[in-house]
This record gives sequence, C-alpha cells and structure tokens, in this order.
Amino acid sequence: MIPPSDTRLFELRVASSSHLAGQTIRQAELPPDTLFVAVVRGGRSLFPNAETRLEEGDELSVLTSGAREREARAYLAREVTEGLSSHH
Repeated sequence: MIPPSDTRLFELRVASSSHLAGQTIRQAELPPDTLFVAVVRGGRSLFPNAETRLEEGDELSVLTSGAREREARAYLAREVTEGLSSHH
C-alpha cells in the first residue's frame, strides 16, 4: 500500500490530439500505481471504471505515487502522433 504522504493528485484535460481520446480506461493501460479517480465532462462528475470512454475535453483527476508521478504525467501527455498511427 502507498503511504498517504507519497500520493500525488493532479488534473489534466484530454486534448483532441491525446492518445487517450476515444479509448476506454482499460484500453489506456495506465502506468502502475496510477488511476483516474474522477472524470468531469460537461460540468458533471463521473466516477470512472474500466469501461469509461475518455473524450476530448474531459478533465481527469489522476492519483499516483510520488515515485510514478513523472512517468504518469509523461504517459498521459502523449499525443496520437507519437507512434500510434493506427488511430489516423
């Protein structure tokens, strides 16, 4: 279990160019020790599960460990053009 002092909570918005747009959380294959705790869409908060499909403009609340924060932020900021040509 991650000690409470080692957790990090941050937010990000899903851009149209994000590799996350159109994927379910299961398909997103999040890094270890990383999870979405809330999705805000159109002013409404959703409590996400593995089948929640992420959309452009979604605001994600992300919980991760301090040791994984940099990796999680880098992964979540990736764009489609970075090796995911199957989405073109």
